[in-house]
Amino acid sequence: TATTAGRATPGDSQMRLELTASAEAGDAGAQYRLAVDHFLGTHPRASDRGALYWFGHAAGQGHVPAQLLLAQMYESGWGVARDRTRAAHWYRMAAATGDSLAAGKLRILGAETPGADIPGADGV
Repeated sequence: TATTAGRATPGDSQMRLELTASAEAGDAGAQYRLAVDHFLGTHPRASDRGALYWFGHAAGQGHVPAQLLLAQMYESGWGVARDRTRAAHWYRMAAATGDSLAAGKLRILGAETPGADIPGADGV
């Protein structure tokens, strides 16, 4: 399943076990840390699927750095099919919190996609 990429196993360190337990319990910060571990390849079972899974959970809870990295994954096609609409969605979510990087990326994404219907790309 999609969750096995990020789940703890008996060989994991105590710190990783605790982090994974927190993430599975819904802690957005822990979910983000696990996603970064997968994204950077520092997790023992690092995978793009694990990064996507945990970034998605953290982003869905409003974790802005996770929203930004998830948007970048979709924008660039890193570990997922390139999807500018999903990228715009996550940039928009982050921009709604006042994040200027997300607002800028959203404007650029709209400008690079002439004729695309990317809500919010004309000014956040």
